[in-house]
Parts: sequence; structure tokens; C-alpha cells
Amino acid sequence: MERAEKLVLIHDLQDRLKALICAAVQVKNIGDQISGWEPIMGRCHQNVDRWVSKHPDDRATRGWIRTAYMALPGFIRLMSHSVVETPAGTLLDVTLPVRECHHQFIRHPGSDAEFLELVADNGCPWIDIPLDEPDLGLAELADLVRQMENYTTWGIHEEFDF
Repeated sequence: MERAEKLVLIHDLQDRLKALICAAVQVKNIGDQISGWEPIMGRCHQNVDRWVSKHPDDRATRGWIRTAYMALPGFIRLMSHSVVETPAGTLLDVTLPVRECHHQFIRHPGSDAEFLELVADNGCPWIDIPLDEPDLGLAELADLVRQMENYTTWGIHEEFDF
């Protein structure tokens, strides 16, 4: 995909994801709770593919997690992420440990092929969604505060090992 095509696709994706932000769901983190399972941090797409190869009834679900603590003012940052969907429809994060805050997950609004092409080689590991208005709704502001409380400065330092 050429750069101009990719920019058009990303701009379109911003609009599609912005419309889906309210449909985000919490996903249970279980990456460190499964005996014999050793996920590789920072490799969620590969972890999910490996999981699905060992659990063929489950399926890979591609999407985006909201990371309020990394967003620039006036933006919502969504990081590319993959989770597992069980036959019962439950979404499970087989990469992140239980202690990690539970992010809001938005299913990718396109095909898996489109998603994987966008994020291949970290071409688009995240996407920033501009907010139309500087004033957040009360419910969204409360959610952002909860997310920030769940992810303290100490947690950032420990995770990135400064």
C-alpha cells in the first residue's frame, strides 16, 4: 500500500472508529493466569494467532484499545490490539496480565486483512482520534479519570522499566 492510500485509509478509519467509541467493551485480561501459557508482551497479534492455533474453537478478534493516558490533549488514542473471542462470544485478552488496567476494546470496523495490513511492521500501531469539542461529556470524563487512577505514574515506570 502506498503512503497516499494509507493516509486516506487512516483518515477514513478515524471517522469509523470515532463513531464506535461509545460501543467499546471491557475485555478480561488473563495473560498471566493460564498454566503453561507464556505471552510475549508487545506481541498481542502474534500471541492471539498462537492461541487460536492451539484452540481452534476460539477466534482472533482484531481491534483497538483506548489508552487515555497516552493521548495528546484534544485527542483519544487507540492502540492496535488483538484479543480472543470464545465460542460463547466472550472476549479475552491472552496477552495482558490481570494487574494491567482493563482497557476499552473496539472491534476493528473493517476486515482482518485491512487491519493486519495497517499494523504490519508497526506501520500504524496507534491512531489518534481528534475530539470535536474540548468539553467532554460527564460520563466520558469520569471514565477517563477512572482509567488514569488505574494507571499510576509508578505503573508506567515499572512497565517501561525506567
